[in-house]
Amino acid sequence: NQQQWTAKTTDPLITEKIHAIAPQLIQVFNELQTYKEKYFTKYQINKSIKDSIFSVSLLHQIKHELDNMKQEEQTMHISETNQYIAKIVQTEAIPYIYERLGDRYKYFFIDEFQDTSILQWQNLLPLISEALSTETFHGETGKAAVFGDVKQAIYRFRGGDVRQFQRLPAVEGSEHNRIINEREQKLKEQFHEINLGVNYRSREEIVAFNNDFFEYRRQNQKENDSYVFSMYKDLKQNPMTDNKGGGLCLSTISKDNLREMTYNDYVALRCLEIIKQLQSDGYNFSDIAILTRKNEMGSFINKYLSENAVPVISVDSLLLQYDADVALLLACLSCIYTPDNSLSRAIIIKYICKLKQLPFEKYLSVVKTNSLFIKTLSDFGFHFMPSKLAHLNVYELTERLIGIFDIQNKNNPFVMAFMGVVMQFQINASKQYLHFMEFWEANGNSFSLSNPEGMDAVNVMSIHKAKGLEFPVVIYPHQKENLSNPSYAWLNLNQDEYPIDIAYIKLGNNLNNTDYVYLYEEEKKLKELDALNVDYVAYTRAEERLYLITEKEKNPQVSAYFEATAVPSET
Repeated sequence: NQQQWTAKTTDPLITEKIHAIAPQLIQVFNELQTYKEKYFTKYQINKSIKDSIFSVSLLHQIKHELDNMKQEEQTMHISETNQYIAKIVQTEAIPYIYERLGDRYKYFFIDEFQDTSILQWQNLLPLISEALSTETFHGETGKAAVFGDVKQAIYRFRGGDVRQFQRLPAVEGSEHNRIINEREQKLKEQFHEINLGVNYRSREEIVAFNNDFFEYRRQNQKENDSYVFSMYKDLKQNPMTDNKGGGLCLSTISKDNLREMTYNDYVALRCLEIIKQLQSDGYNFSDIAILTRKNEMGSFINKYLSENAVPVISVDSLLLQYDADVALLLACLSCIYTPDNSLSRAIIIKYICKLKQLPFEKYLSVVKTNSLFIKTLSDFGFHFMPSKLAHLNVYELTERLIGIFDIQNKNNPFVMAFMGVVMQFQINASKQYLHFMEFWEANGNSFSLSNPEGMDAVNVMSIHKAKGLEFPVVIYPHQKENLSNPSYAWLNLNQDEYPIDIAYIKLGNNLNNTDYVYLYEEEKKLKELDALNVDYVAYTRAEERLYLITEKEKNPQVSAYFEATAVPSET
């Protein structure tokens, strides 16, 4: 209000003086506004550059060191191949290697296209366009089939870009590159879209629920402000004929009713109750899968079920490093490569005490010295002499340890899988690691046993691991996806205006009222789609029964749907 310059309690003399200079104040304010509008974008981007400059500098230094290592070892990372290929295929009409491949292959089948990156697709386009342009012996051109489901795009964090699936047959960047534009035209000439509307997995009741629920979620979005509205437009599926008898159940709890429990406590308890009910209904443990957004909840449920005598298969339970025999072998290797490692001695003694059913505390003191430790093992009948084994390579060494501790008769699949890892290390003989234990420290938590066939146990896994799988029963505890978590993007800049030509920018409120706010708005739309797609993948894994668990306040749309449609739920 330009007429109200002071508070009502201000001294009248001061008020009069301020009103006298009001025109000048308005002029100064307008000049400041003009200055802000002109330079605000530059200010915010420079501030973002400042906030990320140390991270970018560190990345630059790491890249420098990696480049030196690759130069010394004459190697390149497999992750770099797409970039190298792209530099060639986007500047040459038919690169030589693709011309050779194109002469050999005329038919292409590309699955899971919704999780394909723009770079991967553009690197495949020369092969596709060449096949579509060349006649086969039958007088027809080659063919390419691209399959996918935009609603199951959950790997954007790995570079997947579902938007390119939606815009087919158009290709990203065709307006700026003549060669890409020519390939796009070839796609348009032979493009034919087919929607596969039959669900061969789930019972009729589950298919109907998913149709209704996700259409409900879609209708709650505005057409221009959400990818959900456009990408879920063809979501309706039809079940197989006479495939009835499915069921679904929602268990919801309000924050007030949790009382002293955490939501994780409630989820674990409810999972146990559902499993007991399913057992009484004739289901095996192996028919049941519990899917989670985050591994932390999966680990919590896994621990709770195990404590309550429910057999569980999970990512953690299949890691080689958690098997007792593998842990023993690792401890022995550690004793050989680092002789003063008292912790490894303690692990070995604990293993022996458990094997002999002896109190571990009584023998803990023997790990203090190497000589006492070796003598104690010898007294137990295990002749483990680290100094006499150090000359062996790691594979021979591991075989010898298996014999010393009589592990070979167990036929332990974890040990066999571990021996496979040791063999691969021995074959590759990388200069990167001084010995096997250095390699294991860096990579050990990535080695696991494939799910043992025939094992009757509940599957606990992340939704990303479950993609492409199906189970008679799925239990899905909702977890609210925090859409406000910061995202970042590389931004090309004009070096005449900014100190650097490319910057790593946070996509957040800092971009409001700037020329780059569209990046933030686009990221919000993509995050919203990501979150719903994860739910969609979880909901559609079930064949016969689907159990949903949610906290009412954190997932109001789920509870609201059940209330709006009068579908019964448990509280």
